[in-house]
Parts: sequence; C-alpha cells; structure tokens
Amino acid sequence: MTILSGALRATAGKQFVAGKDLSHDTTSIHEYVGVCPQFDVVWADLTVSEHLAFQARQRGIEPGRLSAEVQQAALAVGLDGDGYYTKAGELSGGMRRRLSIAMSIVGNPPIVFMDEPTTGLDPDNRQHVWKIIQSLKKPNRLILMTTHSMEEAEALCTRIGIMAKGEMRCIGSAQHLKSKYGKGYTLTINLLPTGDEVQQQEKLGEFIIDNLSGGQGVLLSSINRTKKFLVPKNASTSISNIFKLMEQNKASLEIREWGLSLSTLEDVFVSTVSEEERDE
Repeated sequence: MTILSGALRATAGKQFVAGKDLSHDTTSIHEYVGVCPQFDVVWADLTVSEHLAFQARQRGIEPGRLSAEVQQAALAVGLDGDGYYTKAGELSGGMRRRLSIAMSIVGNPPIVFMDEPTTGLDPDNRQHVWKIIQSLKKPNRLILMTTHSMEEAEALCTRIGIMAKGEMRCIGSAQHLKSKYGKGYTLTINLLPTGDEVQQQEKLGEFIIDNLSGGQGVLLSSINRTKKFLVPKNASTSISNIFKLMEQNKASLEIREWGLSLSTLEDVFVSTVSEEERDE
C-alpha cells in the first residue's frame, strides 16, 4: 500500500495506479489517491477544518473549490457540526479516526487506501466507522482496505483477498470463498435439559456420523448442552436431507433448536494459512 500510494518507490517491477507508472512519477498520483493510515496522523493544535484544508491543498484543489470540498468531506464523516472547529488534540479516538477518513476522501479521489481503519476502536465506534465506509462506496470509486478482522472484511468488502507470507492465496466474494475453501457446514444444536447430557451427546454424535455426514462428522465444541459439529461438504447426504432428517428426529434426539451455517471467513483464513505452512 505504501508503494501504490507513492510513499515508497518500488525496487523492482512495474506499478500502475490510475494509468500512472509509479516508477517514473510518484507525485501526480496524489491527485487520484487518498490514504487513511492505520495510525492517525494529526496535529493537536490544528482544527478539523484546518486538517482538511491542508490535505485539500496537498491534493492540488483550486482555492475557489477548497472550502466546498472541505465541508463536503467533513459532512461525509459527521464532523460538520461542533467538531468542525475542534482541535484534533481535543477529539476522542473515534472522532480522530473519522478525521483520518475525511482527510483521505477530501477532493473526492477515485482511489482510497485504508489500512486497518477500525484498529483500536470500541465496538460502538467501530460500527459507526463501518457505516461511514459503506456510505463512501461509489461506482466510480475504489476503496482498497487491509484488515485482520474477518468480520470487518465480510461487512465491508465486495471482493476479499487472503494473503499468507506475502502471497495472494485466494480472492473472491465472501460467499464464494466460504463455499470453495470452507471445510463444510457447522451444525449447532441445543439439547433439552431432560436427560443425561453425556448420553444425549453420544446418541446425537452417532446419529450425525451415521446419517448426516457419511461417517465424517466431527464434534467441534461442547459447552453445556450446546453442541457444534462439522459436516464436511463432501458428505453423502444433501443439505435438503439434513434439514429433513433433523426435523424428523428432533424429538427423539431431545433437541430444543438447531441451525446450519457455512464455514466462516475465519475458517477459510485458517485453512489457507495452514495450506501455506504444509507446502513448506
């Protein structure tokens, strides 16, 4: 990301952004690219409006358009009210993060790089920043984001690439990655508190292995009477039969409720990284 944004010059290869060859020109690229770094780069004595005006001038925005562009960027992240004239040193962590996002979009660049945009934020501020990033999506704008949070990637990204040790391992939509690289389906079952838990689990495990997973089912976790099983995708029983058999045997297996879900993106990430380690 530092190379594509022009901060560092590549030592080999060719890099093109917005049609610009970065091996020859790393200055004009700032007209097309906005960057939101992982850690906020702000000056405590400058206000929100002064930060945005400074960034707008760096991007080459004409003086006649500067005020409008600054106000538009502040409005996009919710800093157009009292926060507009507040010094950065008086902002909360969440507001500083929103300021960094506003600095990356001032002037409406077609390409925005975001490096872990919600690092260090509490859940409430993280959700707020997610909503802001969602609102910034446009057909004529590319937002390239790095993150270690699979939840964040699934919530914000239309295409997800997973890298391991500097190499791209897979890329696609969240649904595509889970379908292609996930190990299978997770069957979550809550048992009724009507009998011996050990006997209930044994009976349930035998049923799943013999009837639902072609002998390949695996118990993932057991917390009180909540059981999670992995049903591999190559199981001989179809998903429709799983639903049918579970409903038919719900009473005899003493099941209160159950659910079936695809592998998570975290499962896909762990799987791809494990393959990388095995290849070595």
